[in-house]
Amino acid sequence: MMPGSTWLTEEVAKLSPNFELLSGLKASAKASLLQHLVSAMRQWGVVHLLERVLSQMLDGELPSLDCVEVEPQREALQGILDVLSDNGLETEDPNSPLGAFHLVTSALAEMPDDGLAVLVSSCTPPDPKMLRSLELLMQCFIENGEMSLSSDDLAPLTEETFQLTEELFNSCGVGLQRDGDVLRTKFSGTCEPQPLILYIAIKGLASL
Repeated sequence: MMPGSTWLTEEVAKLSPNFELLSGLKASAKASLLQHLVSAMRQWGVVHLLERVLSQMLDGELPSLDCVEVEPQREALQGILDVLSDNGLETEDPNSPLGAFHLVTSALAEMPDDGLAVLVSSCTPPDPKMLRSLELLMQCFIENGEMSLSSDDLAPLTEETFQLTEELFNSCGVGLQRDGDVLRTKFSGTCEPQPLILYIAIKGLASL
């Protein structure tokens, strides 16, 4: 898989309805989901538990947190379940906001631990502008393009945050190369679809 590949472009196009479902939720629901999701991302293993619980719900099973013995983990998961319940988002339909949210949590669960840790740092507290910058960089990679570092859209990328972004992207096989004022993206990993996983994670968080 290479940047700008037809496969990657087609996969992104197929997934776009999921992000439209998330962005179409009411503002209070999105804010609560994002807050609780970032809280879950901070705790080791909780994203995997969340992915499992959401999968149970989509299979028509009642979610159970009985096996979660660590109280902060249980609270993070219960907070998300409460938001879903309060907003009537509990459903067995995979083509629903719950299905879209499950897609995002699945991608987060597939990310390498070091990449997930950097992503948490990049959106703590959740910063819409920073998430938008990350989203645009992934779009640049997908389209095999380049961006100007002086663009207002990349203003959140200070020296410190740019270094974190490099670490995040490198963990999923996407290289960032600065050439003066121009920022280029390149494929720097194996043939595994890690860049697509990173795209889903970033796009999902940005949609919330």
